[in-house]
Amino acid sequence: MIAVLGINPLVAYQALIKGAFGSTNAIADTVVKATPLLFVGLGICIAFRAGVLNIGGEGQLVAGALSATIVCLTFPNLPG
Repeated sequence: MIAVLGINPLVAYQALIKGAFGSTNAIADTVVKATPLLFVGLGICIAFRAGVLNIGGEGQLVAGALSATIVCLTFPNLPG
């Protein structure tokens, strides 16, 4: 698709890699954004290994984030 626009695809991939791993801050941001998805994948792997079909991993991630936000806003004096 990029080549159709007349742009060198290798330059686009270079920018993608540099944006994700070009500095220590970029690496940290990449790890922070990838960690929840890795845990969702791990949970789905465990479910498949147990013989259970689980296709709701992304929705479970959103539900967990929403629940954690509600708990934190409801009980602001919790430790941690």
